[in-house]
Amino acid sequence: MSGAFEYKEAFSRNLGWVTPEEQQSLRRARIAIGGAGGVGGIHLITLVRLGITNFHLADPDIFELKNFNRQYGADMTSLGKSKCEVMLKRAQEINPEVKAKLFSNGITKENVSEFLDGVDIYIDGLDIFAMDVREYIFPECNKRNIPCVTVAPIGMGASVMCFTKKSISFEDYFGVAGRSPIEKTVRFVLGMSPSLIHMKALIAKEYSNLNEQRAASTPMGCVMASGMMGTEVLKLILKRGPVTIAPSVVHYDGYSYKLRKTNLWLGYRNPIFQIKLWIMKSILNKMGQ
Repeated sequence: MSGAFEYKEAFSRNLGWVTPEEQQSLRRARIAIGGAGGVGGIHLITLVRLGITNFHLADPDIFELKNFNRQYGADMTSLGKSKCEVMLKRAQEINPEVKAKLFSNGITKENVSEFLDGVDIYIDGLDIFAMDVREYIFPECNKRNIPCVTVAPIGMGASVMCFTKKSISFEDYFGVAGRSPIEKTVRFVLGMSPSLIHMKALIAKEYSNLNEQRAASTPMGCVMASGMMGTEVLKLILKRGPVTIAPSVVHYDGYSYKLRKTNLWLGYRNPIFQIKLWIMKSILNKMGQ
């Protein structure tokens, strides 16, 4: 067996689900990923195995021990190393043709234009607490007509929605402008999981603390999120199949085996959203958060 890399052979098992022509469309696509950790890192690997070769990758962080339970690039060899650099190396070990422009200082207002330049799709793999970045990158994507795929790992499941020219805006859905950092996070979590089907599995709530920007997580949630993300990206690039666009969100919880597709019409102005937001804020107030 030859040790040389050959694109056609490496991704031949994708064929059947895609045509040879579609595989080449995937090969040429350029994807921007915000984050290279819990979901951003495995998102990159999933898309590389799908045959995509061009990326913009942003993450200012390094790998730490607390990342070991879920982050693809986190192990004893990567401790203290740049998440962007480690994940690019992992991607190129799968496909040496992979090219990525790294933004090791993260996504900023100063570099967001460069980060999105020439990009076909933006993947939101940012930390759950990085709401300030989301507030300017989603409008910028909308201005450039770049679809945004947001998939949140939630406990032992995940939820997905896309923002496109046909969807409502990020702000109209979550309503985070002018809110406190903690309320922005609460609104994001509730918007991504309006059915709250995952809550029964969270048996020790004290290990999540919004004041300390600490949230419980599982590897299963990240892996499920990446599978859902890859499917949405494939459909968007190849322009076939239904895509879940806001205000619709699909949430699957692996612990309860429950699947919910919710259409949160009016976004954050939806009366049901407002009631659940009030309940969540009351619970957090009692917990001192």
